[in-house]
Amino acid sequence: MEYHKPLCMMDTVVESEWRKKVMLAAANGSLCQWRSNVSAGQRLVFRDQTAWFLHIPRPGTISPGYADERVAIEVETIHLLRERTSIPVPEVHAWGLTKENELGLGPFMLTSPVDGVSLYTVFGMNPNVSRPLPEDIPDTNMEYLYRQMAKFMLELFEIDFDEIGSLPTPRTKFPAPNRPVTTKANSIQRLGGVDILGDRENGFSTSHEYLQYSHSQELEQLRCQPNSFADRGSAESRYAALKVLESLIPELTMQLLGTAPSWLILGHPAEPLSSFPAGEDPKASERYFKYLDLFMRVLAEEEARSSGIHRGELSKLIRWSRDTGAMWFHMLLQAGFLDPSQVPFMQLRKHKGAEWWDDQVAAYQKTEEVKEFVASKLEGLAAYDRTFAEAQVNKTLLDSGQITPREFIRRMTPLIAAGLQRPAEG
Repeated sequence: MEYHKPLCMMDTVVESEWRKKVMLAAANGSLCQWRSNVSAGQRLVFRDQTAWFLHIPRPGTISPGYADERVAIEVETIHLLRERTSIPVPEVHAWGLTKENELGLGPFMLTSPVDGVSLYTVFGMNPNVSRPLPEDIPDTNMEYLYRQMAKFMLELFEIDFDEIGSLPTPRTKFPAPNRPVTTKANSIQRLGGVDILGDRENGFSTSHEYLQYSHSQELEQLRCQPNSFADRGSAESRYAALKVLESLIPELTMQLLGTAPSWLILGHPAEPLSSFPAGEDPKASERYFKYLDLFMRVLAEEEARSSGIHRGELSKLIRWSRDTGAMWFHMLLQAGFLDPSQVPFMQLRKHKGAEWWDDQVAAYQKTEEVKEFVASKLEGLAAYDRTFAEAQVNKTLLDSGQITPREFIRRMTPLIAAGLQRPAEG
């Protein structure tokens, strides 16, 4: 599924300008002068050799409207993990909202440093490139890693809440709504320009209710992003595929923590945003299932050693998610920017039966609901093309030095806003 290209253009320039401000603050000394209150940008070492680390969300990773909330909830999350688990997370020394950052760099958090060597370095991988783990890693090393992750998951599984949603904020006192700002919601807002959180303030009492909400967010993105498809055929297939997913919610509802992890070999094509060519299941899937078996064995062994009140439940849930295909269903509803060519869609089709799946898609494609949706979207797509063309003109002027980054942002802001007007209901 396409991202909103003019929005991505502007975000790139906004982040570039933010980086210049960070570099200027470091060069002119204001970063160091300000750190006596709370700080910005890097590892900081005080005169007594005490080290703190500054975290500031990059503009290119979080929508501006969610930045303060993200940092406040991260502070709450770290405190919870330090109190209730053995997961090695830093200690929070200070944090602040956007308005409290005197350098204008956004919300921030100061923590103790987390020393160590990244697994990307250990495995010789580039952290900025999404790809599977190297194939020459010994199974003994993978088992060692999975055992640590299994222990952490079991500790998390023991933490109970009254409802599904955002964490309470007793420490930060931040007025966060109970609905969670998920990775999917942030990505769709940032890359598609659609606020799928809406005006919901409350949490969710059941997994079924939450999955229905998550599915409605997918439909909202498809309806409201002007370039959410490339042509009539892709519009029909994507909308129909989402309707099939909706029909499976009662059958495949479960706790999301209890679903098979998609991160077992990192860049594996089972990861929600990945897809494979020509409708063929990639070889990497064989590795994924091999390591899923290894992870499940290790998890069961760690469960047997644990004394938690939910002992034995997590491995049963993960096994059920694998056997029923629910794991693929959950990957999809947590992803955003869905496309029927993605691996989770194809794997779910395989579990449900290709004939059944194709019949369901074909039936939905014939409905008036889909026909009306496609007709309304085609007009919006033409308007998007005009917006994109004007954005490209502005980008050319920027690249040639005829306008400044500030002028580029000034021109692009109303252009993008006009193109993201929500379609009328009906």
